[in-house]
Amino acid sequence: MKKLYPLLLLIVLLTACTTVPPKPVTWQSANHAIVNEHIIPGYQALADASMALEKQSSALCALPNQKTLEKTQQAFHKTMDAWMGVQHIRNGPVELLTRYHRFQLWPDKHNTGSKQLGKLLSEQDPETLEADRFARSSVAIQGLSALERLLFSEKVHIETFGTANQASYHCLLVRTIAHNLATMSAELVEEWSAEPTPYHSLFISSGQLVDKRMKDQTLDQKEEVLVVFFNNLYTEVQSVINQKLLRPMQEDVAKAKPRYTESWRSLRSLRNIEMNLHAIESLYNTGFAPSLLTKPNGAELNTQINQAF
Repeated sequence: MKKLYPLLLLIVLLTACTTVPPKPVTWQSANHAIVNEHIIPGYQALADASMALEKQSSALCALPNQKTLEKTQQAFHKTMDAWMGVQHIRNGPVELLTRYHRFQLWPDKHNTGSKQLGKLLSEQDPETLEADRFARSSVAIQGLSALERLLFSEKVHIETFGTANQASYHCLLVRTIAHNLATMSAELVEEWSAEPTPYHSLFISSGQLVDKRMKDQTLDQKEEVLVVFFNNLYTEVQSVINQKLLRPMQEDVAKAKPRYTESWRSLRSLRNIEMNLHAIESLYNTGFAPSLLTKPNGAELNTQINQAF
């Protein structure tokens, strides 16, 4: 527990930095900065990475060999890096059409992903892989968690992906998931940048209200929007502590559950946490530090927060 002290301290410090509300003009500048300098670039990085993953998965299915498999695994890591960079963003267009969980279903406490992937691979129904139909299928088979199983499971070998003349269903499923991720990523970039303003889809997109309490609010006018961004930051710190560390660690080493860690198959559990912390540190420095530095003793508290990060 002592090793978690910096993260626990970070929660306390972040809470302290919100005790004095900023002026309305600061809400406006902070909201715009977060969207333009943090959220949209983060989703653009995800779109670029997932597009490269889709391209590489197609190359794998066209010519399955160790080289194309390793390149696809590397493309997975880059996409996962980008997802960890926006995993804390839980509001806005990512809420629509269950996109957040379609990107990654984790933790999967009932092992739903494994069961449904097994059924899918057993049945090998080609119609299931049609893009529109696949996008409406179970979230457990659509995203990065499923893709990790298909690319990194110890049961997977190069022969699993077929031959140059005939890609296997397993490989076609990899390609379908990659296409699904690329499609959703591109949609998020577009919806965050859509007219009439670049921000209207923060809570409303395609005519669907994401949060009824936020109706008619804009980045220029409402403090509550900034509070939502702060809650995303705060929640991610708690998620790292409770889900990514304490849950697999258990009470002691003897009771630890390594397979409760995120992305254990691809050996990147710690890397995910590092990416999460870099991302929310960026969110803090983009949207909250400028206001804090104008407060009495704000510089000292800002230094403490950055040290905790």
